[in-house]
Amino acid sequence: MGYGLVSFIIRVRNTPKHFLLECLKSALSQTYNNIEIILVFEKGDPDKDSGIREVISGFSDEKRLRVFYREKAAGLADQMNYGLLKSTGKFIAVLDSDDKCSEDRIERQLEYMFEKKLNFVGSWANAISEDGTLIGKFKPPSSHDDIRNIIMAHNPFCHVSILYEKDILNKIGYYTTYTGSEEYDFYLRVISKGYKVGNVPEFLCYYRMWSSSFRPSSKWGQRKGYVKIKFDAIRKYHYWRLTDLFYAAISPVAFFVPLGKEGLASSMMGWYETINTIQNSSPEKKLD
Repeated sequence: MGYGLVSFIIRVRNTPKHFLLECLKSALSQTYNNIEIILVFEKGDPDKDSGIREVISGFSDEKRLRVFYREKAAGLADQMNYGLLKSTGKFIAVLDSDDKCSEDRIERQLEYMFEKKLNFVGSWANAISEDGTLIGKFKPPSSHDDIRNIIMAHNPFCHVSILYEKDILNKIGYYTTYTGSEEYDFYLRVISKGYKVGNVPEFLCYYRMWSSSFRPSSKWGQRKGYVKIKFDAIRKYHYWRLTDLFYAAISPVAFFVPLGKEGLASSMMGWYETINTIQNSSPEKKLD
């Protein structure tokens, strides 16, 4: 079935070239081939940039790949917004340059979206190590009602798995700057405007846990943003259910969780199952 053009937004900066190669191959190998890839390439370490250019040059004949080079690093929200403005698809799919997805990801998400009459979908996801070893499974709620009931407690989406109707942006706007938690704010706004969301209960994405992903300073900034977003959701987005207020009230507990243990929330809620343990790993790396 022809659903329309899907625009993959992929951000790349200082990504090891073998990770980027896996990422692009997975995106370009989709069984649903009416896609374009918007690669937002920001200037970084000269050696890493050289490797990134080498990978990109290997796809010089691939007309579905559109590369946009930027001289200055500007952060996740600005990168995503830049990619969105360059996209021409009816649907937006997100993937990070160090991650990958199954070849039927887009096809399955579009089928699920239309079957369930949704506007926005994610999926279950596998956490993998630097060498691709499976280390965990992320299985958040699937139905709109379950997601709405729990979203003020914890983020129920893996950002690298989301796909949505681009027209959503006309009503909710683009990404805003919340240090380390821009995606969470985006999801809250999607639901607050009445859009129907869900997660395909299949493992369609692989998000990579590796050494450069773990920076203590960013973790503290992420926690501050995470707590602030919940109180802003009450004030700005009308999250006024008693459960919403309760979850916001207890959110400062996050400041007492030791660094490196951020995944406790997902595990306690039954969303995350550890398969193998690696040092400094946490399922929260790409879940907000």
